[in-house]
Amino acid sequence: GVMGVLGTDPPCEGDAPIKEPGYEQPWIQFGRTATDYFYAISGFAVAYPSFDKLELIWSEFNTGLIMGTTKHFTIKSRKYNGPAKGFKIRLYDEQGNYLEHGTNDLVKEALGDEAAGYFRGDPRLFHYPDGTAGAFIERT
Repeated sequence: GVMGVLGTDPPCEGDAPIKEPGYEQPWIQFGRTATDYFYAISGFAVAYPSFDKLELIWSEFNTGLIMGTTKHFTIKSRKYNGPAKGFKIRLYDEQGNYLEHGTNDLVKEALGDEAAGYFRGDPRLFHYPDGTAGAFIERT
């Protein structure tokens, strides 16, 4: 691929082989599609006190989206059938307004006109001492 090229470049050549010797298999994975330009995960949280159905949540640094899976990770390789299905989690602000651009909408709201059309927040998930999940949003 070429640095700075958006879209589906570099293209995915195919799924990683399942049970490839010498490699740990992924719990989750995502890539770039015609509708989702995901680049990297900026934080994970496995916070059982915070969720009743989700096993793992993660944040994507470019889009500000929070995603999750309900599938529990097991190391038993003979039962592994590939990465768990991920879901986009809908976020709402304190007034109940839907945040279409995830945590990036919170950055835009906080900065107002200073955002000047660029309001990526790089959400970093973490755990509080009691085990609940939190998010630190770092303005880039």
